[in-house]
Amino acid sequence: MKSTYPLDNLKLGDSFFVAGLDVDGIKERVLSATLQHRYKMKATVGIYDGFIGVRFTRIGNLHRFRVEPY
Repeated sequence: MKSTYPLDNLKLGDSFFVAGLDVDGIKERVLSATLQHRYKMKATVGIYDGFIGVRFTRIGNLHRFRVEPY
């Protein structure tokens, strides 16, 4: 089943909730989908409005190269 997530216009600090019993599977699918947008996400398992699932929050961008300060 193809799922879509609201990743196109996700700003820094925005979050969304994906309900489901297989929270590990949800985390894996959504975090792999965020790679094409180069987002750094935080996944938190919890209950929202009586549904168990995972809340994803954008916390930054992924960088191609790590720049070390001198």
